[in-house]
Amino acid sequence: MVSGGDPQHTGMTEAHVYGEMLVRLGVAASDLLPESRSNNTWQNARFSSELLQHRDPSGIWLVTSGVHLRRSLMYFSHFAVTPKAVRADYLAPRMSVIPSAYNFTLADVALAEQFGIARYHLYKLLGVN
Repeated sequence: MVSGGDPQHTGMTEAHVYGEMLVRLGVAASDLLPESRSNNTWQNARFSSELLQHRDPSGIWLVTSGVHLRRSLMYFSHFAVTPKAVRADYLAPRMSVIPSAYNFTLADVALAEQFGIARYHLYKLLGVN
């Protein structure tokens, strides 16, 4: 399954872009199950879980950024999907004596993930999830 809509309004869904890349890497197009309605991680998990209902749960792998993996697994678990986790990257800060835009970006991404996890717990407490 490749999951992702067009949240940036580029005219092409993430599922389509990832699917094309996988086909170029040798995966048969007929083996791909696209989910192209989602515009965020919560929707990725929700819409993917609907498509995966009648599939073998032991064969599901979640591939995403290492910093995004924890929150993604939490969301998928909410919809009773427990995939095996695979990091697509290993991000780490770079040592520098002067401030680095790269390190600020990593800090921003990490904070966004922590806020996403906190939001999940808050919504769960409020009964919104």
